[in-house]
This record gives sequence, C-alpha cells and structure tokens, in this order.
Amino acid sequence: MARLAAPKLRSCPRCGGFADPNPTDTHCNWCRTAKFAFRRAIALGPYREEMAEAVLKTKIPQGDTLCVALARLLCLVRGEQLRELKCDLVIPIPLHRSQTAARGMCGPEWIAQEVSRFLGIPCEFGLLRRIRKTRRQRGLSRKARLRNVRGAFAVRVGFGRRLAATLLASIRLADVRAFKFQVAPRDLLRGRRVLLVDDVLTTGATCHEAAKVLRRAGAADVAATVLARAQGDYGKIA
Repeated sequence: MARLAAPKLRSCPRCGGFADPNPTDTHCNWCRTAKFAFRRAIALGPYREEMAEAVLKTKIPQGDTLCVALARLLCLVRGEQLRELKCDLVIPIPLHRSQTAARGMCGPEWIAQEVSRFLGIPCEFGLLRRIRKTRRQRGLSRKARLRNVRGAFAVRVGFGRRLAATLLASIRLADVRAFKFQVAPRDLLRGRRVLLVDDVLTTGATCHEAAKVLRRAGAADVAATVLARAQGDYGKIA
C-alpha cells in the first residue's frame, strides 16, 4: 500500500498535480491558466501504475474494501494537509440515481466517510445530487469532459422549500406571509467550508462543476481531495 502514496513528491498547492516538479506557492504549469471553483485539491498520489490499477479496482462492486483502505491511506499520508483546510463539512461527488440503484454506495462516498471520521466533521451524502446522467469521463477530451458535466449537479431542495413551492402554486404569497411561514433553504451550506471528495481528479471538470453549485448555494469555500491526480493524455486516462 505504501507504494501507492507519493509522500516525497512535491504536489501543486492548487490542483494537487505531480507533473510539474517545481510548482510555485500558488499554482503549477498545468493549472496556471485553469479556472476552478474549488480553492485547492489534495491527492494521495499520481494516477499511474499501481495507483491507476488500484483505483480502477475500486470501481467494481467487490472493490469497496480496497476503496476504504485507500481512503485511510489518504488520511494517513495527507492528514496534515487535510486538517489545514479547516473544513466544516465533507461532501462526496454523487452518482446519478440510476447508477446508485444498481451499486449502492459508490467510491467517493466510501472515501468521504473515512475522511469525515478522520477529521471529525459531518459528511452529507444526499446534499449534492447528480440530476443528469452523464457519460463516463474516461476517454473524453478536456473540452468534452467540461461539456459532459455542465449542469449535472444540484443542491438538494429541502422539504420546506418543496412545501413552499406547492403552497405558492395554489395561494397568494401574502397569505403565506400572514402565517409567518419562512423557508430556510440550504442551511447546511451557508457560510460553510466544504471538502469535496472524489476518487480521481483529471481536468478538474467534475469537481469544478460541483464546487460551483455548492458555492452558489452558500458555501463560503470549497476544497477537494481525491485518491489520485491524473495528468497526461485526457483521452486515455480516467
């Protein structure tokens, strides 16, 4: 397991990449011109050789135990960096409901659960939703990956918000105010510092899109952590 981590490799403080051996204090050559909605990313190691093989094995139903082991290794090796983020909440990148029905918990959820326990902060599994089924990112170019996940995520609408929508469809807003009916949407996110969790970060498209939605919903800050950081030919990697 120790061979999967890269504790001696210097990673980019912004995108978590390992490809640039001399990143600055703010970015590397790979992310210098990139626009991310997340502030920084932390990866256990680069997506290559043993790490790439291990991550692919976590994507099958029998890979849950391996996924938990890798998540614990992430906490062990990158624990200090994760604590420095001072996050309040852990949120995994979700699958679409059509995929969760067949698989149950997905890799990012297992990782998020372990990171949450390590940091001693809550993990919200259902707060971020994938509202549109997307193609697999593997094999897609950078531009195709960005298009693929655009508009794919949304923050869960709470019961109070749905009830208000139903009421407003049949009665006047003034009547609702008369009963002092107040809706407090997305209180879990307002002013919070969120740690977004996924298994692999390649172009950053998925985490960027999810972070953008979380920030619009009130999150004060979003960072990301992943098992592996993939860099290279986007058409051939995860």
